[in-house]
Amino acid sequence: MKCDYIPKLFSNVKCTVALAINQLNQGKNMKNIKLLIITTLFSSLLIGCGMKGVLYRAPTTQEKEPIIEEKEAQVESATKEAVVAKIQDDQEAVVIESYEDETAIEAVQTEATQNTLFTPKSLLFAVEPSHFTLQLMVMESVKTLEQFVAEHNLPQKDVYVYQTAHNNKSRYVVIFGDYKNKQAAKMASKNLPGSFANMETWAKPYQLVQQELLLIK
Repeated sequence: MKCDYIPKLFSNVKCTVALAINQLNQGKNMKNIKLLIITTLFSSLLIGCGMKGVLYRAPTTQEKEPIIEEKEAQVESATKEAVVAKIQDDQEAVVIESYEDETAIEAVQTEATQNTLFTPKSLLFAVEPSHFTLQLMVMESVKTLEQFVAEHNLPQKDVYVYQTAHNNKSRYVVIFGDYKNKQAAKMASKNLPGSFANMETWAKPYQLVQQELLLIK
């Protein structure tokens, strides 16, 4: 740290230079003038370095303490930030892993359902696009579809189940019958068998059914 002696040092140097110039004007020997300057400057430095004060000195213990505390605080802060970042990374990894697991489980469930419940696409594509069917239900999850299947004892004759998509989400559709036109489909809706009786239906063209099937590879 700097000391108050610095202004005094400059004052001594200034006086020394003035004295040297004065002696030079009086015709003094240049060698003696150089010796005077060196001696004066050296003496000033000695005084500044220890005899009557110091130009620079090492910081005291009390002066070091705030610096040490600041460094420790910085290290502690950095450590906490690193720990928090690690925890966040771990949580994100858990969420991602959980999502992947759920996606994998749903994919397995969907595949299993396809193997047992879904009507072969070839059968639905074989129907004339101008024909109509009765849409019984549209569901958003395999679990809901399975409940519907259990409730109505599917598979049954003339009941078809297929998967499509809407807004990038799976949809499971249950339809009934194959009718040559819309009027025939509406007439049939009044006489649906068993548990389908009195169920609200929609007369749907097979052309739309086939378009929906194309949304799922």
